[in-house]
This record gives sequence, C-alpha cells and structure tokens, in this order.
Amino acid sequence: MKRKVVILMRNLKMGGAEKVLISFLKNFDREMYDVSLILHTVEGELVKEVPSDVDIKGLVPKENGLFSKIYRATFKRILFYVPKLLEITNRVDSSTVVISFMEGISTHIASIYKKNPKIAWIHTDVSTNPWADSSYRSITQQERIYNSYDKIVFVSEGGKNGFMSKFPQVNTDKTIIHNVIDSREIQNKSLIVDDNYSEWLRLTDNTFRVISVGRADPVKRFDLLIEAFKNASESTVMPLSLTIIGNGSYFNKLKDIVNKNNLSNVFLLGMKFNPMPYVKSSDLFVNSSLVESYPTVIGEALILGVPVLATKNGGSEEILEDGRFGELIENTADVSTLSANVVGAVNNVKDLKSKALSAQSHFSMTKVLSEYSQLINKVSADRNTLKNE
Repeated sequence: MKRKVVILMRNLKMGGAEKVLISFLKNFDREMYDVSLILHTVEGELVKEVPSDVDIKGLVPKENGLFSKIYRATFKRILFYVPKLLEITNRVDSSTVVISFMEGISTHIASIYKKNPKIAWIHTDVSTNPWADSSYRSITQQERIYNSYDKIVFVSEGGKNGFMSKFPQVNTDKTIIHNVIDSREIQNKSLIVDDNYSEWLRLTDNTFRVISVGRADPVKRFDLLIEAFKNASESTVMPLSLTIIGNGSYFNKLKDIVNKNNLSNVFLLGMKFNPMPYVKSSDLFVNSSLVESYPTVIGEALILGVPVLATKNGGSEEILEDGRFGELIENTADVSTLSANVVGAVNNVKDLKSKALSAQSHFSMTKVLSEYSQLINKVSADRNTLKNE
C-alpha cells in the first residue's frame, strides 16, 4: 500500500526552495507514495509545474481585495491562538507523513497535526536570515513548535549550525540532505529559449557575459554586484556585460542604480520562468548573496558548465566544495574587493571553466531522492512503533 505524504508550502512563487520542491514532485516514486500539496496561497509561476497526479489545496485566497485581506488576517489569528480549529477543518489521516518544506508559516501550519509523523525542512541560515520569525508570536513559541517535529532537515551544514546557535533548546533529531537538482531537466531547459533571448544575445554580443540569478531583495546584494561590476568593466580590456534575472522588492532600487550610473551594459531582465538559456550562454556566474543555505542556482550554473564566483555564505562553500568547483571570496567583500575578484575571474576563466566542468557529475538526483525516501519511511515507522508501545 502506498504511503501518504502531505507537503505544506507557503506558495509556489519562483525561488530556490520552490524549484527544489517541484523537482521532488516530478520525480518521487509513484509506486511508493501518494503525495498531495497544501499551500497557504495557491499562487506563483511554478503552480503550473506541479504534476497532475499531485492534488493541491489552498488555505487562504490569493486575491488582494478587502475580503481576502480580512480572511488572511483571520487565518493568522486562528493559527496563532486557536490552531485546533484549523486541524478540524483541514483533516488528514493520522498515518500520513506531514512535511513542512520551508521554514516560516508552513512549519507553523504543519505543527497543528499533532498525531502525525512530521518533518520540517529548513532552506536558509535562520541565524542570519530571520525572515521566518514573523510567522510566530515569539522565539519561545517557535522553539516549542520545532520540538513537536520528529525530524528537522537542513540542506547544508551551515544551515544546521545556524539553526542550532539560534535555537539551542530544540532537541528534535536533525539531519542534512542536499537539494534535489535535476541535471537532465536543466540541460533540456537550456535549449528552450523565450522571445527575448535573441535580442539579449545581440545586445551582449562581443562581451564577456557575467550573470546572476535570484530574488531581488537586500540579502542577495545585487546592488553591491552592480557597483562592483561598474568598476570591473572600467578595468578590463575585454568589454563586459552584466545580466541579473529575478524580481522582488529591491528591483526598482536596482533599476535606479543602473539608470543613475548610465550603465548601458547592465541588463535587469526581471523574472524569467526559464533562465537556463541565459545562464548557459554566459561566461561567468556570480553569487554575491550574504546568506545561502544550499544555492541551487550555483548548482544549475555548474551543471551547464558555467564558471562560478561566489561570496562565502555557508551554502556556497558547501556546493563549491571549498573552492574545488569554483572561486570563493569572503562575504565581507566590499565593492573594491568584489570588483577585483570579478576582474580576476575574467582573466582566469579557463581554470574556472575546468572547475565547473569537473562538478557536473557531482549532482546525483537518484542519491538525494533515495535519502528523501529513507527519511520519510523511517519517520513513519518510528512513529508507528511509538503508537504500538
């Protein structure tokens, strides 16, 4: 008989954790598991990527009207103060394995299923990126909720260490499983171009193409990258171009920086459902983020054979194996330091290319999916053993 699994997620807007979830949903063993999805709001570019055999349920409306805003506010108050009511109205069988696939409200909601075996996934370093704290009344409540889980999964050693430093009172068993990265799909998607790709190729023709991909928010430090690129492009004989793919709260500020400095060789493309052709056609991938747990975007660049320069942020050291697969610099780097390292990467691109190519066989989706299965089966079996004692 198939084991039932329910996965909770905030939404399916474009992001690293969301893309990892989609990879799992497309590739889990259909003979072993019956998987369904509960989203806080059914919205995001990746909703259409969910396989047809995975049921999706939404908890609150995504619209921005007055009724929807009142509904969302009421839902949060119920979650904070009367969570039992949510369990009654959103029942799942007690043998179902419940997975919160991301820190924050997903973890809070999943905790209402007290009788179920539960797994919590953490996709960031919560000690330096505390965005999820707003989903709880207090740190004490957050600790209590994490202690109600059977297992906590981190996608990197750095993420685990950051969690333990912030929540020393959480005694739940912890493990590390790297993100699912589907190499074949990444290669296939790199061949599917959109309507704007040819124009981008033309505009960046005869330049050394530097690229970065991620949400446009302060933690990604695209502002630092743009300023550093400006200096670097003035220090190289070869013409450079910088392309940033991603949308978010910081996007307009990035546009202001580009316009203020008249940077005609910087291209802010916004959100791209499939950035792979742009990454594949680039000469250098730069990750300037302050915090990463296990940056899937770096893995995607390596799979496409693109050299990588990244700031040390926990996850980048792990995925690049401390410099084996790419160049690492301190995450305290200022504009001058990052600029000098971009110039150095341009001049040393052949060696970085060799490092990237050597990483391609490193990503095994089969191995990671097996680790997912072993975890789900063990958590379910352990909870059943406790019930029978």
